Amino acid sequence: MRYPDYSGLRGLVATLLDPAPRGLGRLRALGHWRGHRPWLLCGLVLSALLVQACAAKQKGPESPAPGERWIASIHLEGNTSFSKDSIIDGLVSNPPSGILVRKRVRYDPALVAIDSRRIETFYQQRGFLDARVLDVRSKERKGLGNDITFVISEGEASHVTALEIDGLSKDQQRAMVAKLGIKIGERFDYERYDQGKLLIINTLREAGHAHAKLTATANANRRTREVILRYEIDPGPVVRIGKISVKGLSTMPESVVRNRLSFAEGDTFSPRPIAESSDRLRALGRFSVARIDFADDTRSEVSDISVTVSEGPAHELRLGGGTAFDGGLSLDNAQWLIRARAGYTRLGFLDPLTTLDSELQPGFAVQTGGSVGPTFVGEAKVGLAREDLFWPLMTGSTALSYNVLAFDNFKSHGPRIEVGAKRPFWHERIKLGASWQGELLCFTDRPAILDPGPAGAGVYDAATAEQLGIDHSCTSLAIPRPSSYRLAFAEESVALEGRDSVIDTRRGYYIEARFEQSASVLGSEFSYLTVTPEARAYWPLGSRIVLAGRLRYGRTLAGELPLTRRYFSGGASSHRGFGQRQLAPVVGDLETSRVEIGGDELLESSIEARFDLFKLWDNLLGLVVFTDAADVSLRSGGIDPGNLHIAPGLGLRYHTPIGPFRFDMGYRATRRGSGEIHASDSLAWHLSIGEAF
Repeated sequence: MRYPDYSGLRGLVATLLDPAPRGLGRLRALGHWRGHRPWLLCGLVLSALLVQACAAKQKGPESPAPGERWIASIHLEGNTSFSKDSIIDGLVSNPPSGILVRKRVRYDPALVAIDSRRIETFYQQRGFLDARVLDVRSKERKGLGNDITFVISEGEASHVTALEIDGLSKDQQRAMVAKLGIKIGERFDYERYDQGKLLIINTLREAGHAHAKLTATANANRRTREVILRYEIDPGPVVRIGKISVKGLSTMPESVVRNRLSFAEGDTFSPRPIAESSDRLRALGRFSVARIDFADDTRSEVSDISVTVSEGPAHELRLGGGTAFDGGLSLDNAQWLIRARAGYTRLGFLDPLTTLDSELQPGFAVQTGGSVGPTFVGEAKVGLAREDLFWPLMTGSTALSYNVLAFDNFKSHGPRIEVGAKRPFWHERIKLGASWQGELLCFTDRPAILDPGPAGAGVYDAATAEQLGIDHSCTSLAIPRPSSYRLAFAEESVALEGRDSVIDTRRGYYIEARFEQSASVLGSEFSYLTVTPEARAYWPLGSRIVLAGRLRYGRTLAGELPLTRRYFSGGASSHRGFGQRQLAPVVGDLETSRVEIGGDELLESSIEARFDLFKLWDNLLGLVVFTDAADVSLRSGGIDPGNLHIAPGLGLRYHTPIGPFRFDMGYRATRRGSGEIHASDSLAWHLSIGEAF
């Protein structure tokens, strides 16, 4: 939806207090920050780092008490085959770490001795079977610090001289050796040998050998430095699935489980449909436990399957709040949003497959640099969702809400209704959706140039106001009437999902197309047709670099778009050289009284390289180099691909279990001269959770 939507305040604090899956009960605090004020950004980043530092201080080796000695530095001598960082990464005795709060490790000779054995194990697992730590030196510094030096004798590496696989045919043996990728003569690596065991078992199970067994040995001769790898395989029979039983249901029908199984009785066993079925059951959000197992341990050609589930609590309460900031490098025209949130969800409402969801979000918006004080904003919403509506895996939903919004010098209120359905196909790779949405709005405040009342005397642009659909007079106490801003439209979407992870994508693609139509037959006073395709691609370059690209295009094929459905660009997830919705056609004076009104056509493109740098407090810290290019045209056909707003930039990523914590800074490299929008702003700052795309 291109209309500014503050209903899902997400960002800095989003889901940090939400570790439990839906159905287990949860209490969340939600927040969202958008903006470009450097001092505010620094404050938020410092606060987050302090929280991480405090959390990190509670974990790991014991910190020194006052007067106790601590590890000041670690040095290695004799390590020629591996870097210092790779060796000491697994040690307990580590030098001080942390940016804001320095975490020190107490000096303990016993732990240092254990770390000596860890270093020897590190080498032995990589083929240096005779590696030894010859000496450990500890030098005391002034101020209670100790410098530790490990003296290492690496010895010579052992190599793989034979790879034996028993239990398979000759052709199967050759195929398995090729899949393992272990070459005769290469240095022995225990991790590759160990991973080979899992690869063999998974390969056999993919071929239907559900009960395959494996015995693996690595026989090393220290004198000759030769290693013989031997894999003894008992594949067992190719298994077909027998009877499927479902256990643990109390209120839900058995069909809801069976509809989500990607396998059937008589199918040849394969772990992929088993895993896919488990994911579907968990995604339903109704079960606290969902497990798929063999009914017994017999190695027969036909094996029964048992699906065990446990229904979670039916009631869920959500309480929280958040804040948002939207502005530029100056606070002369910035907006603060402070909002509370209360929500209640009832699973199994009316029937076991229907969910009732209600939410209340009252708040206040403050526009700086103006004469108007805090403005009340908020949303009250109630909705129903039904699983397996008319068709297995189809989800139908309807929602009714009343919104009071303030954005970009506009204030509006009115009801909104949405009815839709969606369903995945082809193992969740293709997703189809369709909906009808309608809203009836009363614009109680608007910029003078678009105000038909006394405020717009002498400057009112009647043609633009009529085009945007806001040429109706309305008072703050008025209930929207059919003669007010009345919009209804149908939207269809089709998506092809090929990403390895939705939260932190490293490989794959995502392609989507959205179609939107509005006409009087749908109940609207507007008539238009738009199409918005988008494509994303991700390429890993080694283990630490990901190259990502995105292209999005939106065009009005017929009619004129009303205000709330027009195209805007700019922000943390579109063009990072601009603030939120600031890349858009305007009316009024570009420097003093500009009003962004959006356009009928949009083109956005981004390319970025994501680098994994190092671990900070047990999570990866990453660097991103990006370039965004975009433009929005008042009329379709007005975009020149050779004259886009281009913004290169840099970003930091701190990868957490809920997604990357993201800071980006974009610099406008083109179109900053006279006559361009926001010509005086060259930098934009963004802080959020999740990648830009």
